[in-house]
Amino acid sequence: MFEFTKLGAIFTGVGLIYIFILARHYMPNRAIISSLTRKYHMSAYLTEVRVAEDSPLIGSTCLSQQVSSRFNIIILEIVRDQQKMSTDLRNRILQENDTLIVQGKLDDILRMKSELKVQLLTDTKLNDEDLNDAENAVQEVVVSPGSSFVGSSLQAINFRARYGLFVLAIQRAGTTLRDKVSHIRLRDGDALLVFGHRTKLDQLRHSTDVFVLDVVPIQLHKIKFWWMPVTILPAIMILAALEFIDIMSASLVGVSLLLLFRVITPQEMYQSINWSVIFLIASFISVGRGMENTQAANLMAGLFEMIGNSVWAEWAPHIALTAILFFTALLTGYLSNNSVAIILTPIAIATALNLNVNPRPFIFAIAFAASASFFTPMGYKTNLMVFGPGNYRMSDYFKAGLPLNLLFWLIGSALIPVFWPF
Repeated sequence: MFEFTKLGAIFTGVGLIYIFILARHYMPNRAIISSLTRKYHMSAYLTEVRVAEDSPLIGSTCLSQQVSSRFNIIILEIVRDQQKMSTDLRNRILQENDTLIVQGKLDDILRMKSELKVQLLTDTKLNDEDLNDAENAVQEVVVSPGSSFVGSSLQAINFRARYGLFVLAIQRAGTTLRDKVSHIRLRDGDALLVFGHRTKLDQLRHSTDVFVLDVVPIQLHKIKFWWMPVTILPAIMILAALEFIDIMSASLVGVSLLLLFRVITPQEMYQSINWSVIFLIASFISVGRGMENTQAANLMAGLFEMIGNSVWAEWAPHIALTAILFFTALLTGYLSNNSVAIILTPIAIATALNLNVNPRPFIFAIAFAASASFFTPMGYKTNLMVFGPGNYRMSDYFKAGLPLNLLFWLIGSALIPVFWPF
């Protein structure tokens, strides 16, 4: 169970030294944009309009006038006699001189101005200070890995009704998406600019589907049997490490105890399972089997064997291992690490068998290389999570991550045969 520990500790130490001593010279020192509305380039899309005396909105509601569907505009607040209203906006009956804080494209706002007879307050530029008050705030959140949001649109998950919040814009890979954000299929690592009541934002903090990018005060709620999770997890690891019981059985017993004593609910257990990863692994298992049945794995293994034998026959396993390490890290930079590991594992095993050596070092090479890709944002979930919020670019990952990848490649090539001999 702890076979990874020795080499993993070496990689961790080397990585920390690299980050603290060398990486800071490669990382950009860009000024952080303090205003979220500026960061998402929202200044031209957030404005105020006033209901004129001849507007058909008077005595009507935004819902009956179909403001959102006709003009693709989001009503964020209604201000009446210096009182802000931010709940149930589409059903509120509007009055003359009501001020609406709206978000939308400029041409849609101008079309609304013409058809609904509203006055555009062009001398007003909205920013974070205008939107943040005692009741409401603008917040940035990031879609977490394994989130139930991934693959669905905001409309499909009914985000506005579910959380009582508006999504003003989505930032993906450094690009801000503002058009029809409710129809965009979300990906893990997407940063969302969210506006709404502070109590609703506080509720969003407890969701496992997103990370809130803010200083969050830690509030621990003591519950009955609070000690069970912190006891069961190390117990599972110790029992499995000492081979008293296999880790699968130990895990099932641990989860059953948590359910039995109601430390977690069945719904929480179900939501914590990353189903997308499970289905991805299941689908790629069939791909791996297909490669074995069609001899594609043997063909690729023959290529690595040829690379290994290209220099010295006695060094063939080492050279083949080095090639597999490099190829795995390269693919992981652009594909899912799980899928890369599943596809390449049968190839690595076939390569070892062709060379008449133990396949274990090749398997561990894939395990390490598929979990350590730093030269692209797509290389790992955490790379992508900090891409938008950190104001990084693709070139930043390449400059800072590629040297570390090469360093890990050299260390792995040298030490994997030491810890797991051929």
